[in-house]
Amino acid sequence: MTEIKRATAIATAFLAPALAAAAAGTAKGTFTVQGKPSKLAYAYASARADSMDKTKEEIRVILSDVPLDATVLDDPSPFGLQDLTKANKLRGIRFLIGPSKNVISTSLYDSAFKMDSVSAAGTDIKLDVQTLDKMKVAGRLYTAKPLEFNGVPYEYNVTFDAPIKR
Repeated sequence: MTEIKRATAIATAFLAPALAAAAAGTAKGTFTVQGKPSKLAYAYASARADSMDKTKEEIRVILSDVPLDATVLDDPSPFGLQDLTKANKLRGIRFLIGPSKNVISTSLYDSAFKMDSVSAAGTDIKLDVQTLDKMKVAGRLYTAKPLEFNGVPYEYNVTFDAPIKR
C-alpha cells in the first residue's frame, strides 16, 4: 500500500463518523414509553421512490436519542435500528412521509415494548409539515393522545429539521 493510499484510508476511517454526524439534523422533544421519557435530539432524512407511484417520492425520517452511523442510516431495512434497540442503545421513531405530506407508516424503537420494533398507524399519529423540499424536511410529529401497544403506553411530541440525503 502506498503512503498516499494509507493516508487516505486512515483519514477516511477517522472522518467517516464525523461525516455521518454532519448529515444529522436536529430533533427536539420526547418519546415516552411506559412512563419513561427519552429526549430525541437527532433527525435524519432520506428520499426514495414512492412504493405506489415511482414518479413520486417518499421521505424516510428517523428521530433518535443517539447519533446514528452511516451503516445504519444507509440500510433501507430496519435491522440496524432493531439491533440497537435489542442492545438497549436506541430509542427512536422511524416514519415515512408520502407525496401528500402524510404519514404512511411509523415504526417505534424502545426496548420497553419487548420487541425489536413496533409498527404504529392511525388517525392519532399527527404530522405538521413546515418545510418539505428537495433539500430538507422540517415539522412536528406527535400523538394526539397517549396510545398503547400490547399494554405498553407510549406517546411522543417531537419537532425536527433535517437535510434530505439523496
